[in-house]
Amino acid sequence: MQKSKCKKSFTLIEALTSVAVFMIIATILINIYVATVRAERIAYTILRDSDITQNVLETMSRAIRMGSDFELIDNKSLTFKTEEEGKKFFTVFRYQYDDVKQNGWIERIKYTNQTDLTPPSDLVIRPGDVVRLIPESMNIDDFAFDIFGEAGEQKNISIKFNAVSNVYGVEYKTFIQTSITPRLFITN
Repeated sequence: MQKSKCKKSFTLIEALTSVAVFMIIATILINIYVATVRAERIAYTILRDSDITQNVLETMSRAIRMGSDFELIDNKSLTFKTEEEGKKFFTVFRYQYDDVKQNGWIERIKYTNQTDLTPPSDLVIRPGDVVRLIPESMNIDDFAFDIFGEAGEQKNISIKFNAVSNVYGVEYKTFIQTSITPRLFITN
């Protein structure tokens, strides 16, 4: 018996076909990976902005629940009296918008240095009085306060706005609306 000394190998066509199949499969897998990473980034950003929004609404709700003598200015600012640790002061929540950056945010101003507790319409804002509640990476638009309730009745404060998340140049808007009833029925 003779042993055949033929060596088995791939032809050029077989090698090119296998490389082409490998490239097609690799391209499909890379596209799936990129789409997954992209979707995860979008979901993470929207979730982060949702958490920030919940914290801001909770901060505003706590202050409003303990407030009295509410005054609305242009549906963008809410001024009211409040008290913490026995100290009375005015609080202002206001919406600000920068036309250049096209970015909106919510601020809280505490006027703690007042002695007569007159409305703070003519007070000068000092550094440290204003606290920005929304980070610069987040955008708020279509913001509005509204006060419901007749004179002598319990007031309800409505807050509504869009939280805008920007990922890969695409804006994802989440509409937020809540109503807060102050716990204190005080007219100081």
